[in-house]
Amino acid sequence: MLITSDTKERVEIPHEAGEWLEVRALTWPEKEAASKERQQSAMDQAAKMPPEMFAAIQDMDRDQSQNEKFDLGLVLKGGLVGWSYTEPLNRESLRALDDRTAQFAFGEIMARSQFSRAEGNESTPPSTLGRSDTKKDGP
Repeated sequence: MLITSDTKERVEIPHEAGEWLEVRALTWPEKEAASKERQQSAMDQAAKMPPEMFAAIQDMDRDQSQNEKFDLGLVLKGGLVGWSYTEPLNRESLRALDDRTAQFAFGEIMARSQFSRAEGNESTPPSTLGRSDTKKDGP
């Protein structure tokens, strides 16, 4: 069993010599929350659009990368656990990151938070974990 809070990794920031971030994989509830937040934001924006614009955006969303399906702020909040900057890591300093560093951290966290079916337990789909209302086959 992997407990993500125990598994941290220090990564050098390629565009900031000598600086580093400490990241970890997201827990499944953190990952699910980041996905739901991103979906809700997209739905809120779609509700304000004319129907023809919404249809065009749906076509673009089909080509969306896996990482664009998660909320940046929630991913950073859950997966960024330390850094070399003099400012302490907190809500305000996290929000003050430049976009380039935030996107780099996001990519590093998500790379550690994804897995293929071959790596996981194929007998229990992720969508059924923690749910008591899951319908089971058989008696």
